[in-house]
Amino acid sequence: MSLSWLGVIPFLGYVALFLLLPTAIIAWSAFVGPDGATTSNFGKLTRTDIVGAFRNSVVVSAVTAVIGAYQSSVTFASTQVAERYGIPFVVGDSVASNITGRGFKYVFRVTPVATDFAYNYMDFLKDIAAMGQPTKNLAVVYENTDYGTSIIETMRSVLALICPRSIGLGRSVWQQAAEYRICSVMAA
Repeated sequence: MSLSWLGVIPFLGYVALFLLLPTAIIAWSAFVGPDGATTSNFGKLTRTDIVGAFRNSVVVSAVTAVIGAYQSSVTFASTQVAERYGIPFVVGDSVASNITGRGFKYVFRVTPVATDFAYNYMDFLKDIAAMGQPTKNLAVVYENTDYGTSIIETMRSVLALICPRSIGLGRSVWQQAAEYRICSVMAA
């Protein structure tokens, strides 16, 4: 006969002591008052302070931190809710700079922002030029979301700094794709 089932005894003891016993005490207290059995405590459940405490308890118990989301527009809205409830939110994928640019106390970024992407694109083009393949024209096509518009806005800024004579970038891919002339600074 196997005794492997004995390994579960510490777990069952923990459940009984820290989950079942407190639950039984609370349930007993809810139905038994100083004069015996009662249901009067149920009338108190609709009080504003009780409902608020219950809601806060569920929020705190259910969520202690959030990681995500992928889309910048979803992350922008989600971080606002997390900030309101004081729940730490780690931005792991979204690059739109407006997500962490609002001065929130509970929002943290662990990835590059759109500005970093723009500078990396320009560094890449410089590296390609150094290998003998200078970029003469650049087409920038982007999506009309928080991600796409964040990238294109920073690309406009970076291109204006690096290549002041370049033409302005166009609107989203759904409306038009614009070509860019990259100045000789890129080819150097």
